[in-house]
Formats: sequence, structure tokens, C-alpha cells
Amino acid sequence: DRAADEISGLGSVGLGRLAHHLRRAGRLDEWTVASEKAADQAVELGHDEEAVRLLDEVLREMPDGLAGRGRIAAKLAKAAMDAGRGPDVLDLLRQVLEQGSPRDTPGELRFYMAILMDNNGADPAVTYRLLAESVTNLDDRPDLKVWAMIGLGLPRTGVPIAEHLTWLRRALRGLGDVDDPAFTMFARGKIAMILVSIGDREWKRLTDQIAEQTSGRPRRPREVVAYGSIGIGAWYTGHPEGAGKLLAAAEVGAASLENPHPMLVIRSAKAVLDYVTGTWGELDDEFADLLDQLDGQPRLRIDLEVVAGCRALSRGEPDAHRRLTDLVDQLHEMGGVELLAVPASALLRAAIARGDIDGALKEADRLLSAVEPCPIWVPTTRAIPALVETYVAADQPETARSLLARVGAEFRALDAPLLEPGTDY
Repeated sequence: DRAADEISGLGSVGLGRLAHHLRRAGRLDEWTVASEKAADQAVELGHDEEAVRLLDEVLREMPDGLAGRGRIAAKLAKAAMDAGRGPDVLDLLRQVLEQGSPRDTPGELRFYMAILMDNNGADPAVTYRLLAESVTNLDDRPDLKVWAMIGLGLPRTGVPIAEHLTWLRRALRGLGDVDDPAFTMFARGKIAMILVSIGDREWKRLTDQIAEQTSGRPRRPREVVAYGSIGIGAWYTGHPEGAGKLLAAAEVGAASLENPHPMLVIRSAKAVLDYVTGTWGELDDEFADLLDQLDGQPRLRIDLEVVAGCRALSRGEPDAHRRLTDLVDQLHEMGGVELLAVPASALLRAAIARGDIDGALKEADRLLSAVEPCPIWVPTTRAIPALVETYVAADQPETARSLLARVGAEFRALDAPLLEPGTDY
């Protein structure tokens, strides 16, 4: 007790030590308050992992009936999202959401949980529901409301593209109510990432705005994320030069940040870009290092696992086909249609090379059945050459012509560089 009383006079400098001594003294009500303040301070200093540790302890051990459980859970969800944490935190947050009343579970909790769940490969339908619920409870947080609308604007299987565009336009209008320039830039980056994936040329205008505001050099965390987001979308859809420049600038900016998570995201995206552009070099060593660092983060890991699987298949490694097929199964479950063209192309060409035409046709049907109901076809154009090769090898030239005619008609007005003559797939 005496140690706690003495340290309390130190103000914010001794918050962590104060929380420790209050807990040892059994003064849990005061410990809860001090730990929350210490976590807030950790976030301000960019120490997200420490904030997660403190808030996790508070939620697990705070006295029953003490107010603020939902607020603390929302803070934990945000810190966990920023730190790239996974399922261990989500299990605790689900308990808070299930046990609390709507009044005690703010819209921020549902929102941050949706983002955290999406980052960890949860069912897209569940994250969509949480985002939709959060939008109606975020009037006091216009920034998070815009962010939730952007999440609802992400293309999903069975949802018309017009609905996604409606959410994205609402998000752009909602930015007029946001006073934070850094968040505005971050949001524009996310919207541009989605627009490039559906072939909407508006992505270039938003990208130019961001580049002008930062003089082409992102420095702050949300500037780095904006560049990284657009860069990732650009490589998915066949803009390798633009993607390379954006990711290179983001990497320079991320190097000065306290939080290592943005750098991991950008390094992963650059490694995949190197693969699809044939810049292999020391790529396998890079994959091994990044995969180790991304353990427990399935949404980020799977891109690298897929490309590592494609490399293994090209080298004829034992069991490579099964491993890559399993990864494609995971992509289907996670709704990751934007990446499907990469492993599908590898599996199609491998099947043709070994004379397994029936297997190639099954893989082609599987790919098309996944992307048909989803409005994010532009990244899938990367697989068109392999699909055509499959139908020609199967002596189905009319099917190949029909596919090309359909793609030509539907993509005529879209920004789809992978369909341009002479493109190196």
C-alpha cells in the first residue's frame, strides 16, 4: 500500500509501476484505472504490444460489476489490431461482446473486432455483420464510421458491385466530417486500393492526391499504410511499376516507425511483387524469414505461403501440389479471391505439363466458380492465359473463345492492364 501511495505522486511517469503495486496490494479497482491509463500512455508512445498486455490483464481480472469493460475491450481490440495480434485476444473480446449489454459494448468494439477478425482470416460474413452493426453506432466517431463503410465496400462473394461502390462513395462523403488529415489520407488509400481491384480509374486520382500531400515521401504511420495499401492493390491488378514505387516509398517511411507491423506488411507485399515480376534473386530466403515473423497472422501469411508454394511446385518438390492445393482451399474459405489467380495458374500449368487434362479442367472450374459471383474479377485476369491453355489442351477451343469474348466485353471499359496485348503474365 505504501509503495503504491508514494508512486501515485509521480504522475504519468510512474503509471506502470503504480499499477503493479496496486495489484500487489489487492486494490483492484484502482489497479484497473491505473492500468488503463498506463495502456493509453503506451499507445501514445507507439508501444502497442505493452498496451495489449496491460489491457488483456485488466479485462481478465477486473472486478465484476466495475464499469467500463466495453470501453477497455475496444481499446484492447485497437491495440491488438495495430500490434498484429491474433486469436488469443479475439477469444477474450468475443466473451466481452457476448456477455455485455448493447449499452456497454460500444460501436468501437464491434468495429475493431471486425478488422482484427478479418486480419486473422475469420469468416467474411461475420466481419461484414460486425461492420454493419458498428456503422449505426459510430455517429460520435466519424472517422471510424468512414472506416467501417470502407470495410463494407470491400468486394464480397454474392454482393453486387453497385452496393460496394455505394458504400465507398458514402465513405468519401463522410470524410468531410473528419478533422484528422492523417486519417483522411489513410482512408483515401484504402478506398483507392479497392477501386484499383475493381478496375475503377478513380484510384489514380486518389493516389495522386496522397502523393501530392506527402511530396511522395510518407513519414507518419497512416501515410505509410496509405502507400502500402495502394501498392498492394496495384500489384494484384497488374500495375507492377506503380506498385513498386509505392511500396518502396512505404518501406522507407516504415523504417522510422516504432511499430514493426507496417514494415512486415510492406516487406511481404514487395516479396510477392518480386515473385510475380520474376525478380527472384534471394526470394526464398526472404520468404522463410517473413513467414517466421508472421506466425499467427494467417491473413498476411497466406500470400507468402501461396507464392512459396508456387516456387516449390516449379522446382518439383515432393508434396508441393498438395500443399498448394490446401492453400487454395484456405483462400476459398477466407474469401481471398484477389490472390486465387496466382496459385490457380501454377496448378493449371503443372497439370497440363504432366498431361492431367481432367485435373486441369477441374481446377479451371473451381477457379471460375469462386470468382463468378464476386465482383473482383480484375486480379483474376492474371489466370486468363492459363485458363485458355487448359481449354485448348482439352480440345475445347469454343470454351476458350467464349471466355475471351466475355472477358473482352466485360473489361473493355475497366482499368485492367493484364489484358493489354503483350502483357507478361
